Amino acid sequence: MNAGGGTVPGGTHWSAPRVDGLGHLLEARQIAVVGASDRNFYTSNLLRRLAKNPEIRVVPVNPHRDTVYGEPTVPSITDAGSMLDLAIIGVKADQVLPALAQAAEAGVPAAVVISGGFAESADPSGRDLQNALAEFVAETDMRVLGPSCLGMINVHAGIEAFAGHQGPPVIPGKLAVVSQSGANCHSFIYGAWRRAVGLSYVASTGNEVDIRATDLMAHLVDDPATTAIAAFLEQVQDLDAFEEVASRCLELGKPLVLMKVGRTLASSMAASAHTGASPGSDAVFKALFEHYGVIRANTIDQLLDIAPLATSEACRMGSGSRRVFVVSVAGGSASAVADLLDDQGMELPPLAAGELRSIVPANVALQNPMDVSTEARRRSPHAWRAVVSALAEAAAGGWVLVVEASPFEDGDRAHLEELVESSGSRIVCASIGDGLRLWLDGGRAELAEVAGQPVPVVLGLRAAVDGMSSMATFCAVRRRVRAARTRAGVARTPVPPVALERLRRVAKRAGVVGEADLGPVLDALGIRRPRQLMSSEPGSLVRFAADEGLGPVVLKGPVDGVAHKSELGLVRLNVQGPAAIQQATLDLQQRMSTFPQARPPYEVILQEQVTGLCEVVVSASRLDAGRVVVTLGWGGKYVELLDRTARRLAPLTTDDVSGLLEATRLEPVFAGYRSDPPGDRAALARLLATVGALAIEAGPALEEIELNPVIVQPAGSGAVAVDALARTGDANRDG
Repeated sequence: MNAGGGTVPGGTHWSAPRVDGLGHLLEARQIAVVGASDRNFYTSNLLRRLAKNPEIRVVPVNPHRDTVYGEPTVPSITDAGSMLDLAIIGVKADQVLPALAQAAEAGVPAAVVISGGFAESADPSGRDLQNALAEFVAETDMRVLGPSCLGMINVHAGIEAFAGHQGPPVIPGKLAVVSQSGANCHSFIYGAWRRAVGLSYVASTGNEVDIRATDLMAHLVDDPATTAIAAFLEQVQDLDAFEEVASRCLELGKPLVLMKVGRTLASSMAASAHTGASPGSDAVFKALFEHYGVIRANTIDQLLDIAPLATSEACRMGSGSRRVFVVSVAGGSASAVADLLDDQGMELPPLAAGELRSIVPANVALQNPMDVSTEARRRSPHAWRAVVSALAEAAAGGWVLVVEASPFEDGDRAHLEELVESSGSRIVCASIGDGLRLWLDGGRAELAEVAGQPVPVVLGLRAAVDGMSSMATFCAVRRRVRAARTRAGVARTPVPPVALERLRRVAKRAGVVGEADLGPVLDALGIRRPRQLMSSEPGSLVRFAADEGLGPVVLKGPVDGVAHKSELGLVRLNVQGPAAIQQATLDLQQRMSTFPQARPPYEVILQEQVTGLCEVVVSASRLDAGRVVVTLGWGGKYVELLDRTARRLAPLTTDDVSGLLEATRLEPVFAGYRSDPPGDRAALARLLATVGALAIEAGPALEEIELNPVIVQPAGSGAVAVDALARTGDANRDG
């Protein structure tokens, strides 16, 4: 048995989450444990957990034992008597299917299979067993969780149909946990206890032969006791179902915080070795996450650090403001948190003195962050509260971060909660030095008292900053999108037929193609390019530059299959005058002759050297799920180095464009940075929509198109695509 497994491909693919029948699983009161034994680690854990709730009727099933833990057994589930809600199967893998068949015969509507040895195992027979299990599920109405899972806990109802070992108490609260890894459920439970994070449900889905993580999330997002969902995912078998869940979470203002593995090759291989799971293209998930405000954590600890804010109504229903005022009892913490806030793109507005000068001691500098010493904090709690009140008013719907060791002194909680209500600002307490645990362990508060309160308490500065940044982003996305539309309802930018025809001609020789081939396609799309000429004759290039009245020009040596020309000495910038143009052409032709795929005559591109406000990269990619993702980022040769990019699913809306500019921090360019005029936002928006539409309409003929750099010019002057690259696919294959 291996109840700590994860997901594997298999079963039927649905276009939406299946939530029917999940109530039998999550609200079960009549439960049979098949394979019940006090000598089996998993079933003994189950029986001890279920025994905590006297309102649950447990029927141990074991034909070889008369009693288990003093309770009489029955030889078969068909001998259980009255109707059962749930069968938990803990027998050997080859005995699972007969046990499920007996449960179905007895009319049991749901089952949990904790047994391992299925498709997650190295034995090929395990996949055969799982295929047989999938066929059984398809032929019955029974909902099945697993196999190779640990089960689930309904915390508020006190139903612990969970085979994991006994750990710290599960605090009742508002965060639902869904994990494809059973073992990681323990990390969630322990980490939540350490942080005083309350949980509503914990569920392990295992190999997902029937019930998937997306099914449970779709059910739990509408649960009134749940205000946020946390998930550990190795793969998503149905992107439509995941997208529906993410959209619903955004619509209801219930943050979806998850750890999705498989971003790197090593991680993908580990997931595959663990369960046979195929994690899928991470670019798809990045685009989905950014579009729907899904919060991605790199570790379970980071996920749980965000959880207190994700479950706080004040934090999750905010305006999206990134303004933060900080008051700290330690100067070092005040300095450190300023750096952390800047790293996350949060704002520290200047602090107006106002009434504060008369409140705080003369040796306290009136600045943001404000360092109020521990001594002053203890000596004058009323002044401390007055400071926090003033900052809450100044935040004007933004954030106030209170940095202390112990979270609250007497009366502080009620005061801060009143401030949240009256000011509309969000107040977060960062407990430094593990003060929260010391405070709790000292008996000064109950775990349930801290969990899910309007003023969340988090462990440390990093947790506070990650939480505030994540919630600000979630609220900003929710404000823009509101999940009121579906992607099918978005009007697409029309693509001229001549552009598609030219692209398909290029795509007949699949591979990497450059601007020389893509130029006619871009022209047909109405994408502005620099004035240019391609010729193997230096004299022709010199005459063109003179006739067009060009000043400095750029010369490029296009070579098939070469993506980055500048890195390989195939670009010359700031070339001016006939002699310089002629010499640069000859130099490039000599360089081109060193590439075996280049053939004479070596044609060189002479191009007007365009200037503007900034350089961006615009791309559209067709991903393995058939989705098209549009990417915007800071461009030019530093695009990979800066890695300041954002993604949205095509087709784009005006809100999507705003989100891309905000996520990449390009918005100031289009508002007019310092003495610069505003950038041409409308031209960039048209360009983003156009490349997205082209990738959709072209289908498999176009895998990816990248325009880099695009020179953004002042408002009304347009945006110029200086270079272009595409990766073409099979022009004859249907999309």
